[in-house]
Amino acid sequence: PPGTLETRSAIQWWHLDPAGAILQRGRLDDPTGTLFYAFPSIAVNKNNAVLIGYSSFSVNQYASANFAFRNGDDPINTLQENTILKSGEAIYFKTFGANRNRWGDYSNTVVDPTNDTSMWTIQQYAATPLGGSDQWGTWWGHIAPPLVAPNLAVDILSLDYSGVEIEVAAHKEITIKNTGSASLTISNITHTIDVYTVDPTSAVLSPGDSAALTVSFFSSVPGTFLDTLQIASDDPDEPVVVIPFLAAAIRRTDLNGDGAVSVLDIILMVRQIIGKSTPPSNGTASFFTADANNDGILNILDVVNVVNRILGISPKQLSVVTSDPVRISLDMGSRNESGIRLMPITVQTDQPLAALHLSISYNATGMNGGTPYLAGLIDHMVMMVHREDDVLEVVIYSLDGSAIPAGKHTIAFLPVYLDHDIFRQMEIHISRVTAVDRIARSVPVEIITTSTLVQDDPHSFALAPNHPNPFNPATQISYEVPVKTHITITIYNLLGQEIATLVEAMHIPGLYSAVWSGKNQHGHQVASGIYLYRMNTETGFTTTKRMTLLR
Repeated sequence: PPGTLETRSAIQWWHLDPAGAILQRGRLDDPTGTLFYAFPSIAVNKNNAVLIGYSSFSVNQYASANFAFRNGDDPINTLQENTILKSGEAIYFKTFGANRNRWGDYSNTVVDPTNDTSMWTIQQYAATPLGGSDQWGTWWGHIAPPLVAPNLAVDILSLDYSGVEIEVAAHKEITIKNTGSASLTISNITHTIDVYTVDPTSAVLSPGDSAALTVSFFSSVPGTFLDTLQIASDDPDEPVVVIPFLAAAIRRTDLNGDGAVSVLDIILMVRQIIGKSTPPSNGTASFFTADANNDGILNILDVVNVVNRILGISPKQLSVVTSDPVRISLDMGSRNESGIRLMPITVQTDQPLAALHLSISYNATGMNGGTPYLAGLIDHMVMMVHREDDVLEVVIYSLDGSAIPAGKHTIAFLPVYLDHDIFRQMEIHISRVTAVDRIARSVPVEIITTSTLVQDDPHSFALAPNHPNPFNPATQISYEVPVKTHITITIYNLLGQEIATLVEAMHIPGLYSAVWSGKNQHGHQVASGIYLYRMNTETGFTTTKRMTLLR
């Protein structure tokens, strides 16, 4: 250390530019402070990798052959760990008549001339004595540094321009990066079809650097365009990187491909939305063509979007609408003169609606019905219906820009009737609603009546077996009334004694049920046993059934 007496040796190295300026420097020294490092030789290869060969010794270590190495991309002013090439084997002391122990005649380090990359070093070490005489020896080593070469990496393996409208340019970026340890030269970037362009077409990147390639697509005609981008560089492992292109240029909303957007396209679009025609698969050119608002979903928002395009309606021509939810309900309604129940679909909205799409779920096995029809208020609009399995899809829209007005209105009727031989009652409900305003935006929806129990009026009196049976503590008794009449249901024991009157009231036609909790007319619990329940009507119908109470 500075200011102290010299006690041992270390090795210093410098890296200078041609003008003599120091670029980096370092010291090769024993961190324990005991070993001498001496008699060095140095070599530098074409990639600025450095090899220093030298001797190492102390009073406690025989003289050994050593080397230290640094790669071209190692941190500046540093060497990697000291490495023993050949350990000393014995004491060496020879002065040859002089006053110093002679050492260090054989230290040489060179770059392999065949590749200018690997390096050789030959160093002395204290060998095993021979015939009572101390001996030195030489040991050589061949050091191959890690390969220093450029490496081209790209962040995208393919480019997809599907769904680009004709006459509209689309741009995508590819990031290229040199992840190698030497400069990367990209000599040429090429493609075949002139609907694509790329910029830039060449580059030089230092290790760790990156650059962005802008690849653009533009077509004036619909169609599918396949091509490849070929990036040529001096990357030894992959001199040409190939990136495939796919582009599907479309004329948006021209579903029938006749070169124009018209009512024909709207009708086809609605048919696809409700399942009357097979909808296109997501990601195909046909899908992108039908997706008028380019939101990745085919629905009635696209229908209104196309209608507005045809009519030339711009969002700027319409006022801003409120965001209050549209309230939808499907009610029981009433029977017409043919006995078919007409279930009204009611809408309450604070703003005009350009379209509605309703999905109505029911059991198609036991429920029949005609085609829904529009109410008089909006009979100038268009309704399209598709029934599949247990779901009825209903779309209401307009071809002339008219709308369902603000307010509460019955907009349509759903005719239904039950197959009496299969079901006496059935649940029907609106499972999904999409509402669209006049500028083709989705409006929040609240389904007021989530489900409606449709029941068929009985054709005759009936008293059903109680359920459960046996029971404790209560059981349910169901019965049917086909005409308006007074009904009495009375509970008796097996001796014919009246226990309680369960029902005594005037009834209109319908399905009914009553619950007996096992108590008499005074409210006291009765004992376990078999009891009778009798139904009497003022029309003269009477029937009796048994039930068992188990305490």
